[in-house]
Amino acid sequence: MKRLLFISLAAWISVSSSIAQIVTEPQYLLSSFQPGLVYYKSGQVFNVKMNFSLVTNKFVFIDASDHDIIKEFAEPDNVATVKVNGRTFVIDNNGGGDEILKGENPRILVRYKGKLHDRGQKSAYGGRSQTSSIESMSSFQQGGAIYHLEGDDRWVIQGIEKRYKVEKDKKMKEFINEKQFLKIFPKQKAKIQEYIQTNQVDFDNVDQVITLCLFADGLE
Repeated sequence: MKRLLFISLAAWISVSSSIAQIVTEPQYLLSSFQPGLVYYKSGQVFNVKMNFSLVTNKFVFIDASDHDIIKEFAEPDNVATVKVNGRTFVIDNNGGGDEILKGENPRILVRYKGKLHDRGQKSAYGGRSQTSSIESMSSFQQGGAIYHLEGDDRWVIQGIEKRYKVEKDKKMKEFINEKQFLKIFPKQKAKIQEYIQTNQVDFDNVDQVITLCLFADGLE
């Protein structure tokens, strides 16, 4: 049974190489691949080193049985949750996932996405042109595996976009900034605005957003 699970986990899938025009800078959510647990909906659990790609926005793992090639989950729709580096993620059908920041009262989730910037190709004079044809890439993805190329620094990750979800009226409401958050709690808008201004809430700071959600929920 474990062998069948491993085959399911490590099987390659067809992915367009265009989505993996990756960078030479850090391209993962975690600083390194960490031992993690993959919980399948069937109840099976698999142990593997993994990380989250900020380029493909999917979880990837090191296949130790196949020359340590980095791969995606072949059947992500069969995966329920992933636990890695003390963090728990709910996996979607595409292999991405939301981190559980708070399990209940209220439930708070966050999804991470890399902000890619195209430096442009190097010109004949050593500079870079944003209008040059898109030919080069520092890695490409084929059959579910990510292959890295040397000497190309075309793409950079300028930051991580965070998309939050907070439970309100038994539904998960999504927001990324103050304007969207206030729409979730319209009756408490004035108090929440005052809180945000007084505490200088940074919506890029996960801990501050959690505290904000708890404050807003407490006003109900």
